[in-house]
Amino acid sequence: MRMQTLLAGNSTGSNTMTLVLVVEDNRMLRTLYVAGLSGYGFQVTEAETLEEARERLRVKPTPDTILLDLQLPDGSGRELIQFVRGELEWPDLPIIVATGLRGEEEDLMSVGASAVLNKPIEFAVLFARLQALLEKPRL
Repeated sequence: MRMQTLLAGNSTGSNTMTLVLVVEDNRMLRTLYVAGLSGYGFQVTEAETLEEARERLRVKPTPDTILLDLQLPDGSGRELIQFVRGELEWPDLPIIVATGLRGEEEDLMSVGASAVLNKPIEFAVLFARLQALLEKPRL
């Protein structure tokens, strides 16, 4: 598949697989995201809560991108965006927010989201957005 070839490499163009951190508290959705991303050649790590996500981000390997649910059991996805952009000082790490709430895009982009996708997410849209974000040069 052409899209798989385009998406499997990381943003530097090397053969190292792209690592995606999936932060989603709904087990069924998380499993679906992991299976879909893995099927397209991504390495995937996952977190069910805001705290788990913070722990994953504090250790190596660092993810190349984050797929983030907005409503988590122990806080908001906004808090993770602020943690990544502020405390970790990673202004260029792509963060795609997946939300069932409509009308949140402007607010989420203003706090540092790279993209906002409304649930239910179509995989073709997710992969196209990932491809576009991962091809952007990082500072």
